Amino acid sequence: SSELNQEKESDDAFIGKSLTTTLCKIGPSLVHSLRNRARNDDKATVRRACIVAWLEMLSLAYREDQGFGISGLDISALCTLCNDPSVATRKAAAEALTKLIIDTYDSDEYSSQASALEFAWAHTVLPLVSDAEVSCVTRAIEFFSKLIIDPIVDLAQDATRKLSTGGNSRYYVAWRILSKLSDGDKEAGASRSGIGSLQTAIQKLFINAGNDCKTLTKNLLQAVYKIGILSLGIDNHASQHDLSSPNTGEFDEDFFERNTAAMRTGAWCILEALTNCLVNSSEARTGANISLKQAVRSSAIDCSFVVLSLKKLKELGNSVDISPANKATLAATSRNCLKVISKIGGLVPLKDAKKCSSDLMQDLKSFSLPNDLIPSTISALVAFTKRICNDSGKDVIDECDEWINALLDRCECAIESWLSSLSRHGRIETDDERLLTRILFCIGELTMVGFSSQQDTLQPRTKSARDMVTDKEPVRGLIVRPSNRLIHLVKLMLPTTMPITSVNEEDLTPT
Repeated sequence: SSELNQEKESDDAFIGKSLTTTLCKIGPSLVHSLRNRARNDDKATVRRACIVAWLEMLSLAYREDQGFGISGLDISALCTLCNDPSVATRKAAAEALTKLIIDTYDSDEYSSQASALEFAWAHTVLPLVSDAEVSCVTRAIEFFSKLIIDPIVDLAQDATRKLSTGGNSRYYVAWRILSKLSDGDKEAGASRSGIGSLQTAIQKLFINAGNDCKTLTKNLLQAVYKIGILSLGIDNHASQHDLSSPNTGEFDEDFFERNTAAMRTGAWCILEALTNCLVNSSEARTGANISLKQAVRSSAIDCSFVVLSLKKLKELGNSVDISPANKATLAATSRNCLKVISKIGGLVPLKDAKKCSSDLMQDLKSFSLPNDLIPSTISALVAFTKRICNDSGKDVIDECDEWINALLDRCECAIESWLSSLSRHGRIETDDERLLTRILFCIGELTMVGFSSQQDTLQPRTKSARDMVTDKEPVRGLIVRPSNRLIHLVKLMLPTTMPITSVNEEDLTPT
């Protein structure tokens, strides 16, 4: 009996090997056929079955190290199928992309295909958390937990050791996917991509966690805090020292090594989404059963790290040795950091809040910030103003009104100075264009502080406007009007009509 069993096992192994060899020989043509059938067949059941078989062939190619492994055509097709009309097909395509990423865990090299897979997952699988079909949402949340949340939560304890030992690929994959979410979130209002999808996924995860939500939130905050300070080379105890001399850590040697950069970008990406979820849940009393303040205190993180991180990001961004691509990434991360500060600024130690507030005010006065950082900088200033006023007893709206008007005066003086220079030299330099763009952008953002759809902007601010103030919107209802002189100066720089949309257009639209 034993000999018969051994003989049967030997025969099965031979048959299995022969089948694998045969499949590998016809692999390229079979993958091509399955891919086309999955994309074009009229029957949803056939499309789904083709995806399953197609995935098995790609996994076989990876295991056997064959030349017909996953290609750009495969990734593109699976992305398309994630938006298929059939629910079963969408779920099968999402599962295929997830499994293909997990297959890369064992790879020693980071290929262009792996990078493309991560980007595809971030922008086609994760958006399924907003799918109209509940079963699709459930699967997407499962994949999100497996690829992103579980590895990150695991880093809440002993992160440095886990990142430096074998089997750490799943951690880096999670951060790289998050970094690609941040990179792709370019369009305002993109609720089904980027930060919007991430925030929706976290919100649904909180709901599913139920009573375990507090523990989940605590572990997430601790993990993101540790990765944030590691990826910027900030020592755990740096927040107890002077902000002018932050300590550096073990990642100081290369801030732009692929995984280090991904951890830094990904950490601030998920922290922005996480703080948004906690603030929104507290306001609406849905989702997480814990407020942002409770979560921060429970996790025992030192909120000084947000201002230390912002300072380090600014130092790196101002370095002459940084490439334009890295500067753009740092700017995006700085924007996320400022958005986090706008939510968590009230928990930053008073000394740090005052110092950072002063630095941000100076950045705005000097017009040194790029346009995409101006709105988040102003929001962070509002948060710090509230933090400082809570200690001093001053009115937040009055204090914000004061520095907003001071900045508008600064804008007015800068425009007048430029007009005077223009009259002398008779030309506009490239630096002048950049300066004027920033000034105009700053004016627009400053006048929008406190804007609320429930406030009639044609009426002067009254005491009722203060009744609109909430913890989330501490200056809601505030209206600051630019001076008549500033409005006149801005109009001087604008054309009298809107750009024409066609050569035959006769009626010009005034600006």
